[in-house]
Amino acid sequence: MKEDQRKEMERMEELRRVIEKSPLTKQIIAEEADKILEERLIAAAKLRETKKEAETTIPELEAEIVARLADLTRHDEERKAVLGKVVTARGALAKEKQRIDYDMCQAETVLLSNYDKAIDNGIAWFQERREALLRKKPDSQTHKTENNMFMMVKKFVTFSNRNAITDALSYSLNAIRELEAMKLMPAPDTSRIEALKKGIPDIDEMEEITSEKPFPRIYTGPPIKSDSQLNWELATLNEKFKKVMARK
Repeated sequence: MKEDQRKEMERMEELRRVIEKSPLTKQIIAEEADKILEERLIAAAKLRETKKEAETTIPELEAEIVARLADLTRHDEERKAVLGKVVTARGALAKEKQRIDYDMCQAETVLLSNYDKAIDNGIAWFQERREALLRKKPDSQTHKTENNMFMMVKKFVTFSNRNAITDALSYSLNAIRELEAMKLMPAPDTSRIEALKKGIPDIDEMEEITSEKPFPRIYTGPPIKSDSQLNWELATLNEKFKKVMARK
């Protein structure tokens, strides 16, 4: 080490000793130590407080979890019990439906095996009636009643039994359905069968229907051209004639 460097180090060491012995330095060190001590005292107090809180709150929360888990277990057991009852009820319902369906089928089999043939005769009567109505062509008659010159239309009245035939077809179908249901009755209602036959709508009843048609268009020839239109066409034709003649 060179002599200059050694002397510089000795000078710096001497300066350090002087600073350490200075009252100001001692005051700063003391204040820093007090500050650190204060921070440590606060942290130690916070640690004691937190530990005390943990000793109370943590066991309470853990106990709450245990209680809720117990509730969950109890609810699961209750749910399983309810589901078991639902399964049992569904089984009973299916069994009862099966029994009722079987009993109904047996009863219907008996009723459909020996019902009065007057019902079949009534059904056949209405079926034949429907087939005849389906083949029947509606009757219609149309008459002109007046001309409306203001509206430029002709008024007509048509008499037709189309709706009467439609009503009879619908009536016959409903009667067949009623007679089919009568097969399940203990005894046939013969008076009702005859009443159904007599109640069929009259297909000869004519209904009045009014309608209108516009007057036919009358051809009056091409529109009459104005003098200016004729003059323009003649001038155009004359110009074309001049051009043709100029080419010759």
